[in-house]
Amino acid sequence: MTRAWTCYRAALRNYASRAFVVGNPTLYSALLFLAITPSWVAKVGPGLRHGTTAAMDHAGANPLSMTAFMGMTSISTYYWRQVGESLATTIPGFLAAELRAGLTVVALLFVALTIPLLWCGLPVAGAAAFVAFSFTFAAGGRPVRGEKRSLKWLRVGIMTGGALFSFIPQWQIWLLFLPWPLAAGIVAVCGTLVVLGMTYHAGRTQAEQEQAENRADSRRTSVMQPGVVGRTLGHLMLWQPPMLRQAPLPPTLARPLGPAGILLMALASVTGMLAISAMTASIMVLMHEGAFAPIFRDTARGGLVTLPGVTLMVLSNWLLNRKDWPFFFMAGRYGSRVAFARTMFRAYRLNVLLWGVGVIVPVMLVLVLLGSVPGAAAGWLGVLLVLMFTGACYGSSVPLIWRELGGKGVTIAAGMAAYMAMILANPVVLYRAHHADLAIAASLAIFVAGMAVSQVAPRQLTRMDWPFDGE
Repeated sequence: MTRAWTCYRAALRNYASRAFVVGNPTLYSALLFLAITPSWVAKVGPGLRHGTTAAMDHAGANPLSMTAFMGMTSISTYYWRQVGESLATTIPGFLAAELRAGLTVVALLFVALTIPLLWCGLPVAGAAAFVAFSFTFAAGGRPVRGEKRSLKWLRVGIMTGGALFSFIPQWQIWLLFLPWPLAAGIVAVCGTLVVLGMTYHAGRTQAEQEQAENRADSRRTSVMQPGVVGRTLGHLMLWQPPMLRQAPLPPTLARPLGPAGILLMALASVTGMLAISAMTASIMVLMHEGAFAPIFRDTARGGLVTLPGVTLMVLSNWLLNRKDWPFFFMAGRYGSRVAFARTMFRAYRLNVLLWGVGVIVPVMLVLVLLGSVPGAAAGWLGVLLVLMFTGACYGSSVPLIWRELGGKGVTIAAGMAAYMAMILANPVVLYRAHHADLAIAASLAIFVAGMAVSQVAPRQLTRMDWPFDGE
């Protein structure tokens, strides 16, 4: 008993040490969202204490939801890094101590994040359900080693239900004001998902690896040849005109898809968003919350304007993995390190322009068809959105200006800040709110700032160490 308690205290102590921070960039994102929580509380708190939720309709999304998501992700990242080591299973009591310590930190985070909601005057049951629901995607999204198939499908089912629920308008208000029996049920389900998502079945994992190796050795590998349509579609998606073909680049900058492939991927994303919006509208109609057409139109518009931001988040990760840069630098005819860094930034700029135009064009066309944007304004709004997207994509490069701030965590936090800036200053949203002049000013300001960073950052990047292994 004494040994188990000692192991537990040692594992718990690591969460308050540098070991938890190193290589855990989502922790910085959680702190960023936590920092903007007081402003949200100041907006909605007075109204909620007087029994009205009108302020929540204009205060935007609750940042505590993303704080809980990022915080749970950072805990999960550290936990699986600890138990995933090859020596973890050989140390008596190590896995159990890490599990208990991880669940303890999750419980402390859960209590800490409910306090601001209670401060606003929200009911205890609703606040607990909201925070627990925000843990869902971080706890259930990571593959669990050695998990039974039935438990895996249970996690997938819970996550799918949560994803569909989050697309319903005013889902946050529903959660925060749930009757206590339903809120208790949500807390229990989400708590179960957290425990399942942090349970490592060491023995079953080893058995699965051995079975997979045996199956691979015993069967012949068959390669399916695509048909004519598949080959044609594949060539179309990969084709690039001569002016866009590039020399070998690091994987984070390589562009496997051509312009047609990027456009098809964007169309698939738009189609998926429309399908989810239709499903959400159908659920709302069944719940007698209104007619299908206006709900579908509002939900689709809200989802479509976020697609450029999601693309920005994906592209902004190019600076996080530089471990193969020395090989490309030595193998290529780049000359100096400055020339190599500028080549990387030029390749990134080209990727940004291709993805920006490829995503924003279908988004604007669908917004015009939905009647959310007049056709006469769609052209210049689309240009503003491309300019803002191009400038915001350099947000993750801002920490390079200060060499001591070039770490992974700060890079991700800067990219998240750029994402938030693009969501809040989206020219389409500002135009619909009758702030066309502000839309123009914000788009041009972000574009100019991004271009300035793209000129300064390459030289600063050459002064940093490669490879980039973390902080």
